Amino acid sequence: MSLVTNILRSNLSAAVGNAQANKEDDVRNVKDRLTRMGRFEEKPEERNGFVTRSMDEAIKGFQRDMGLRVDGVMKPGGETEVMMSTIERKPQQRRVPPLAGPVGNSKTNQSNDVKAVQSLLSFVGLLPKAKKVMPSGILDASDDTAIRTFQRQNNLREDGVLNPGGETETALKKAAQSEEKPTPPKPEKKPILPPKPPQKPN
Repeated sequence: MSLVTNILRSNLSAAVGNAQANKEDDVRNVKDRLTRMGRFEEKPEERNGFVTRSMDEAIKGFQRDMGLRVDGVMKPGGETEVMMSTIERKPQQRRVPPLAGPVGNSKTNQSNDVKAVQSLLSFVGLLPKAKKVMPSGILDASDDTAIRTFQRQNNLREDGVLNPGGETETALKKAAQSEEKPTPPKPEKKPILPPKPPQKPN
């Protein structure tokens, strides 16, 4: 997607952040979006069109979690604004189709297969969250390291390769699905009352 296309689809008219244009409507737009994502809680004194310290921290926290450049700035069509828009439009799913070919160094590495592996590795915390939302489809050194780390952690053959239906693909999908299941609530403990003393006959 080109920068021009990103700007045309952007929700911002100008950059927002420290020492940026900070148009009132744009600042309110960013505050609302951060609030919907649960990253920003607007205090009564912050209900305005100005960039505040807590808003700056919320933007930087989002950038940090997504593996983006942490500068507290959102530009129209920039990586932070595009990532936020992508998350808002696209529900995150952990179920991915089976691999059509092997993934790893010197392997076929079809784009869709690499995207599936990147997403799964992100779900289990071995790649930045950005690759869960916008996987590149291009295998790089960080992907290879993540694959080998997962294999080592799970006592699998550490060769950096996922074969269709192989032990690494199977184990990785199982790990991602287990991360998805919510933790059942603990049963509420009821206080133990002392036994009632026997009643004396009249």
